[in-house]
Amino acid sequence: MATSPQTPSHPLALPGLMRLEDRIVLDGALYGTDGQSDDALDPLLLAADIDPVAPADADAPDHILIVADSLEQAQALDDAATDDVEVVIFNEETDTPEGLLQEVRAHLGSSQAESIGIAAHGVEGIGFNLTSDLQVRVDTLQEPAMEAFWDGLSGMLQEDGRIDLLACSLTSAEAGQELVDTLQDMLGINIAASEDPTGNPESG
Repeated sequence: MATSPQTPSHPLALPGLMRLEDRIVLDGALYGTDGQSDDALDPLLLAADIDPVAPADADAPDHILIVADSLEQAQALDDAATDDVEVVIFNEETDTPEGLLQEVRAHLGSSQAESIGIAAHGVEGIGFNLTSDLQVRVDTLQEPAMEAFWDGLSGMLQEDGRIDLLACSLTSAEAGQELVDTLQDMLGINIAASEDPTGNPESG
């Protein structure tokens, strides 16, 4: 059943950036653990493992924004972030999904985020680039490294947390909308994405 559009509140206020359009999000339950021992877990999942009895870190950020350093406004996004946003800038050529999860977990400690955003180059209407050899599309979501990355990332969110996909025109075509819908079904969390260009129009 379709839900009414919702507009996520973004704690970034960068002059010149266009506000993302209203998003369609679906409510869902967060995946739980299956009782496996640590030795049996994939290393990517271990990187995002959460101790349910550990106290939350008082200084942990409420929001994480993962930004590809190849974006023209990567540094501007970092500079514009408010105190409750931790910006993680990554290199698509050298960083790995496992490394990204480890860095996000290092910033959160034992806490969980209200939202995690990914700002990366979009492949218009199809998906977006995560690393040099991993493009996020519907047909790549079943790859082991991709499944582990998204499971790990969603495991670092609060129960009503959200993932924001800040890639230009991601849902402008059917394949991009299918990607968002499939991720929501896989992870059981809210996914927000843009159907038009994201960022400063003067920068292209």
